[in-house]
Amino acid sequence: MNVADRAREHLLTTRGDLVETVLSCADDVAAAVDEPADRETVTAALEHALEDETAFPRFVDAIHTTAETLKFDLPADPVAAPPYVVVTARGPMLRVTVDQGRLVVLLRAFERTPEGYVPAGRSPDAAVEVEFHKSG
Repeated sequence: MNVADRAREHLLTTRGDLVETVLSCADDVAAAVDEPADRETVTAALEHALEDETAFPRFVDAIHTTAETLKFDLPADPVAAPPYVVVTARGPMLRVTVDQGRLVVLLRAFERTPEGYVPAGRSPDAAVEVEFHKSG
């Protein structure tokens, strides 16, 4: 199993509740804004909903435990702000750069259509996307 697959499996196994929180927040945002919504509206509303659910400290914890699972040494303590945690119109993105490369996790809550953004992944399995880009 490659690094991205191991990270994804770890998140689904140990952080399913966090992914469910993201999907629940996406549902709340979709109910509160006109669909399809524009990027700025979705991003701001999703960030606010995630703050209300105290998701940001949980994102940082997910970065820590995923790095530990992958046996990566973090060069610094991640914080609930860029570059480690960024809320995008597609969903929260968790990023960490280590000696081996860069791990990027998207918890996909929305997808972009020609008309705007609409809710995306309806299950944790569909919502968790992980990429690992090896260094040099």
